Amino acid sequence: MVSTASLRRYLHSALFSAAVLFCGHVYAGQGVTSRNDFRTEAEAARHCRGRPVVWVVPRDRSYFVKGDREYGTAAGGAYMCEDDAKGDQNRRASGTPRPPQ
Repeated sequence: MVSTASLRRYLHSALFSAAVLFCGHVYAGQGVTSRNDFRTEAEAARHCRGRPVVWVVPRDRSYFVKGDREYGTAAGGAYMCEDDAKGDQNRRASGTPRPPQ
């Protein structure tokens, strides 16, 4: 038979693990700044439906557009629709003019 203390520790651990998984979803990979950011450019493009896709770096509150050297490579970022990135108070990375389309 399982003791009440053991059951309580198990439930506490399970709830903590669920919270970590949820927060990991929101803040690492998918969901670094909002629910509308993605791990891959293809996922973001499907979601954005023709709107420009950018690479958001939440630590800097900035984003890069396709053609920028840091697009898709700057650490800790995720793909996102440009209008969603702006709506989350991210700004275009300074010193990187928008490449011709």
